[in-house]
Amino acid sequence: MNPFPFTRAAKLETQKGMRKSRKVCQKSSLTLLALDAVVLFGLARDRSQRFTTARQMAQALDATGLSASAREIGQWLCELCRDSLEERAQRDKTFRPCVPE
Repeated sequence: MNPFPFTRAAKLETQKGMRKSRKVCQKSSLTLLALDAVVLFGLARDRSQRFTTARQMAQALDATGLSASAREIGQWLCELCRDSLEERAQRDKTFRPCVPE
């Protein structure tokens, strides 16, 4: 299972993958465009056209107004990594995988 479901060979394919998987959002289309701009800036092929640090990208993402709670992030990780977490739980009986809501 690919832990990075949006990884594609080309920027356009990546963007299409992200749009297909995006959940319905109640935010304005302007906010979503801002998010797209941040992501595409971070995916630029030319290194000089990308963020130079993770902190810069985090600040740009924060500025979009779209942020997830720790609970939402945890739930997303449970869904994304369900198979590998279940495999680990079978190997290690002391490991407790997350329980989806």
